[in-house]
Amino acid sequence: MLARVADSLEEKLKASSPSFSVDMYEAICSGNTVRMNQLLVDYEMPLHHKSQITPIVVQGADLVSASQDVKQLSFFMNHRRQGYLVRNEHKEAFLHKWSLAHPSGSFSTGVGYPISDVAELEASLEAASLAAYGIFTTGKTGIYRATHQTSGPINETIKQINYALDHKDRIQFVEILESSRDLFHNLTFTIKDAYLIYTAAMYLFFREGNQMNSRFFEGYEQMYTHYGNVDVMIDEMIKETHGHFTEEVSAYVVKVAHKKVKEIVFHLHENFTQEITIQGLASKFYLSPNYLCQLFKKEVGETIVEYVSRLRIEYACKLLKETDYTIQQVGEKCGFQDYFYFTRIFKRYNKITPTQYRVTK
Repeated sequence: MLARVADSLEEKLKASSPSFSVDMYEAICSGNTVRMNQLLVDYEMPLHHKSQITPIVVQGADLVSASQDVKQLSFFMNHRRQGYLVRNEHKEAFLHKWSLAHPSGSFSTGVGYPISDVAELEASLEAASLAAYGIFTTGKTGIYRATHQTSGPINETIKQINYALDHKDRIQFVEILESSRDLFHNLTFTIKDAYLIYTAAMYLFFREGNQMNSRFFEGYEQMYTHYGNVDVMIDEMIKETHGHFTEEVSAYVVKVAHKKVKEIVFHLHENFTQEITIQGLASKFYLSPNYLCQLFKKEVGETIVEYVSRLRIEYACKLLKETDYTIQQVGEKCGFQDYFYFTRIFKRYNKITPTQYRVTK
């Protein structure tokens, strides 16, 4: 009975969409080249050295059939993704007709590499599938073409994340994630790289016994459904991993009774490497500059300038001990734009210069 129902459904699909195949995606996933070749012949799209096809993947919540004006073979990949095989010479016409039919929808289209051998079909479809997640990496719908990715940038990013987490360096961790945004937005990184970054960070946190609300995802689709775009993912990672770095911050805050000053202290710990002004803080926390300075000094025992300088120098000591950055690079990473000013402040707190500190430590 189930076999008869399946045959009936397949006939209905073929009747409504003559180019739809219920077997092609299974054949691709299983690597059954004989079956792939046979299906292409059955749908009058045989491959040979003069005839190439291009896989195209459409990512969207409400998939509908593409125009039948262009020769194609289509197949469902899941409830949000549909694949198409199109003659390479008809590829642009297919994309144009698709864009005209769906000008404003929530669709993202990935275009793979032209192939002339079914042995290359799985790899090209995977490239198109990753490209279709351009909606995740850029936050915008559109047509994204597969590019050859190199492992160098993502390997270096993962290495830096591992280092930052091992050394509990929140400043570097946040800096790495923030700088990766541009790499996602300009398509240097794909959703595959987002998955690697997320999984590497979560593994390190769970390995150290940190309890977090975040979870491991089984694949790209689950990550895409959960976050929607990479900016949300990065924001959540920064938020969720906050506790891993804030033991020292908590020690400072627990001594502060005033709620508003606690908020200011947290803000300073989060942003002390950036430019900080009294006027800017006053505006952010809705206090007058004079009252802000008086209140902070009373609750913390230091002026804001002294507090920020100490945070910067403590971080500078950490970098001098644990990295090979030049003295000027250390100063810049700590928020000092002037080398000589950095050296003077460092000596005021430590009685020796940064160079001497590095040698002795």
